[in-house]
Amino acid sequence: MSADPTPRRLRLWTGLIVLAILLVGAATGAGAVHLFRPGGPMGPPRHSEPPIPPPGAPLPPGLAGLDLTPEQEKTARALMEKRRPEMEAVLRETFPRFEAIRRQFEADLRPFLTEAQARKLDAHKPEPPPGHTGPPAEGLPR
Repeated sequence: MSADPTPRRLRLWTGLIVLAILLVGAATGAGAVHLFRPGGPMGPPRHSEPPIPPPGAPLPPGLAGLDLTPEQEKTARALMEKRRPEMEAVLRETFPRFEAIRRQFEADLRPFLTEAQARKLDAHKPEPPPGHTGPPAEGLPR
């Protein structure tokens, strides 16, 4: 006489369904963290990262992901230093215009936000000192 396999099969399927739910939850959480992290596609911008890395700083993510050899990294750093004055000049020239547009966008958006959303919007970015119209001081080494 053989035992009925139905309860065993039911436990197996239940365990597999629970495992699948856990895996889907983990994947969803990882995706949300990626999307909504600071600097991510839908997250607040990173204000602490300078637009041009200072000398000796780690390479920007776009270059660091290339797995450069030490010689290539040395060349990349030398080229960044060579172009630094030009990049800083462009930022000094265009940043005030960009900042004015960003502030106008936020002013246009603010009436549609709840108080809590407006506080979050204000909290994720430091305000520059009065009269300061350029990038954050840590953004462009002088």
